Amino acid sequence: MSKEHFINLLRLHLHNMDPMERDELIAEYEAHFLFGQQSGKKEEQVASELGDPIDLAKQVMGDQYRPPYHIHEQSNNVDSSGNNSSSSGVIIRSLGVIFLSIFIFPFLLTGWTMWLTYAILVFTFLISPFVLVLELMFGGEFLTAEVFLASLLVGIGLLLVTSVRTVMRWYLVINQKYFNWMSSTIKGRK
Repeated sequence: MSKEHFINLLRLHLHNMDPMERDELIAEYEAHFLFGQQSGKKEEQVASELGDPIDLAKQVMGDQYRPPYHIHEQSNNVDSSGNNSSSSGVIIRSLGVIFLSIFIFPFLLTGWTMWLTYAILVFTFLISPFVLVLELMFGGEFLTAEVFLASLLVGIGLLLVTSVRTVMRWYLVINQKYFNWMSSTIKGRK
């Protein structure tokens, strides 16, 4: 087996490996061939010493090894990236996602409503001194307890203002993961 055939076959069977790791591993095997040629060996001899590239890929990948899809398997509506693209499969997956979304969207909407309520509450805490000043400007009476309460609310608001952003980011990540999952499920990705 030639070096090019060996490397191509190894690369094909390492298709689901991290690309950077795969490139490093391929570079190591190319170095074996280069060293063998410098030692006076032919490509076929080096390839036989290294072993079967398919077996090597299975050893490297372990339980994560998946045989690559070939052109003749595309007739089963599986494209070269492993996606099931049959129209009936897309319809069934879409219906499943829609049915699941009927139950999930109320929870997502509730989460956004709770976050918005929390943000408004924190904002209200922060503007409480201005509300107190407005009350005094329009004829309200000055109470020391209200000043202390406004000061306390501003302090609590300042403590909570960073959590509003953190909670929003956390919830955005959850929503994004859910929508990415929906999209990949409908498209038939694994």
